[in-house]
Amino acid sequence: DYLMIAYGAISALRLVEASGLALDRPLRALDIGGGAGRFRDQIERATEWRVDMTDLHLPALRMARPARGRTLYYDVTLADPSLLDSYDAAFVFDVIEHLESPGPLLRAAIAHLRPGGRLFLNVPALQALYSAYDGVQGHVRRYSPRTLAAELDPLPCRLGSASYWGFSLVPLLGLRRLLVGRTPGPRTYRAGFQPPSAVANRALKVLMGIELTL
Repeated sequence: DYLMIAYGAISALRLVEASGLALDRPLRALDIGGGAGRFRDQIERATEWRVDMTDLHLPALRMARPARGRTLYYDVTLADPSLLDSYDAAFVFDVIEHLESPGPLLRAAIAHLRPGGRLFLNVPALQALYSAYDGVQGHVRRYSPRTLAAELDPLPCRLGSASYWGFSLVPLLGLRRLLVGRTPGPRTYRAGFQPPSAVANRALKVLMGIELTL
């Protein structure tokens, strides 16, 4: 889990730099659905930013470590006036795939941004890889650049770019779909999440390092 969060954070930082936001300035960001704050930790370590984090799962929030930004028990769709138009960037990572209708949350995220702010999304990719593991994770769908763009099309924003990361893991996701199928069972989560051995875990780390280098 932490390995994948680190992988996602590196990819996110590359997107941030490509968007023109400076990592060495004290900008403000909002991490929506940040859970226990591991992604927020990665971003604050790599930047001078102050990252406020919000989630609606109190047990996860209580596990968050102290940070430059605030840890908030806050539903962004309630649109607290003191937080609107306040952030240079907002991250909505691994959230909208859980929602039947992501539009209200995405619209609320945009409302929290200053004019010219950037919204960064991360979602599971390729509906063909949807498996029982997605089901036990609460995923409604997986995305492609086209279907993600369709979610954003009605909103007051412009799509800057959409790209894949973790491409080297696609064969493993295909294998996972074959192993766990489409119907959840009592061992689906463990089978879909945990590497089969320490050797396999080290191999995945090497694979990740090669892809990041390339």
